[in-house]
Amino acid sequence: MKKILFFAAVICLVLSPVSGALAADPWSVMPFYVAPAENAPVIDGVIGDAEWKGAYTYPFAFNQLNSTDLRPPAADDSSGDWRLLYKGDTIYGLVRRTDNKTHIRAGQPHENDCVELFFKTDKTFRQMRALVGKKFDVSFPGGKVETAWSEDGTILEFAVQIPDMDLAGKNLGWNIALADNDGLFRKTQLYPIPGANRSWQQHDLAEIVFLLPGKNTHEPITKSLAEFPAFLAKKIDKAPVIDGKIDEDIWKKGIIYPFAFNQLNSTNQVPPPADDCSGSWVLLYQGDTVYGLVRRTDNKTNIRAGQPHENDCVELFFKTDKIFRQMRALVGKKFDVGFPGGKVETAWSEDGTILEFAVQIPGMDLAGKSIGWNIALADNDGLFRKTQLYPVKGFNRSWQQHDLAELRFD
Repeated sequence: MKKILFFAAVICLVLSPVSGALAADPWSVMPFYVAPAENAPVIDGVIGDAEWKGAYTYPFAFNQLNSTDLRPPAADDSSGDWRLLYKGDTIYGLVRRTDNKTHIRAGQPHENDCVELFFKTDKTFRQMRALVGKKFDVSFPGGKVETAWSEDGTILEFAVQIPDMDLAGKNLGWNIALADNDGLFRKTQLYPIPGANRSWQQHDLAEIVFLLPGKNTHEPITKSLAEFPAFLAKKIDKAPVIDGKIDEDIWKKGIIYPFAFNQLNSTNQVPPPADDCSGSWVLLYQGDTVYGLVRRTDNKTNIRAGQPHENDCVELFFKTDKIFRQMRALVGKKFDVGFPGGKVETAWSEDGTILEFAVQIPGMDLAGKSIGWNIALADNDGLFRKTQLYPVKGFNRSWQQHDLAELRFD
């Protein structure tokens, strides 16, 4: 798979067509899905038993306030997830929030603990902010907005009307952010995609699509209002030694990205607790060779499953304009394939918490190029593979050359 290591086995429930936003390129990031609501949720800060039925749940995953390390903080420090439904011209949202300290006394509104929404239609753009316990500050012209927080600030429900727009089958540019300030300054701003905290400038946007009633897929979109940022591999003068030991002076030149979405669950892609399965990845390059570092946390390692993809492993997905490669390394083992004529190096630490690798793409000077990409971290605690974590949303189809991200050699 190309957008967070995924392999061949679970053709995860939904074989949805790929959004056409990047159809001419070797990657196409899946949009986030918004299902139709049978009945509009009551916006009261209380999660009703059935009112959010059918909604897709996604995590807040990337801290865009740190340009070199986009990993989120510890879950109890600041974390959460979000889901959307729609009915007619109105979008309904639910945010579940965990934060060990709520602060809304900063002088600048954006510096407070809050949730921000970003909508881009073909006619207008709206940024909306709700401090914890407070209402959203703006709306679409002539549109209604409802806001309801739970008393403890852990639940936010909202409704945003986009007047005169039947949302069924439409797509919008979109983002959502969860901010945290523990009293001195805003230290994290978590989004579901990577970026540089520029959604307020209409950059680094994801895409939402409003599924037609009775559908769990979406037809290809001819016009995208999103601008999904590429993942970056940084150029280096000195190649790292692939020995399973982190040379901080070399690897600090790269950008650290988290594994964020469990693509084995098509409707709830929130990852498991960090000690169950979590990790991060960094890419560097020199000439025609990609160098990678994976940091892995897993409370139980299993590489005894009969099918290779069912084991604890890391998977890589590369798609150039000439060739596609899926590569898998079980914990403690070497990658199984490489590019034709290319060298591959693999080194695990003894405890399986660190993987270093080098993959040569012969004859390709990588500088300034972009390719399709994904990387995945799989976990099997003994019975079956229960998580496959990627850096992007998708349906575990990277092995089919779908749901790939863009990797740019910077």
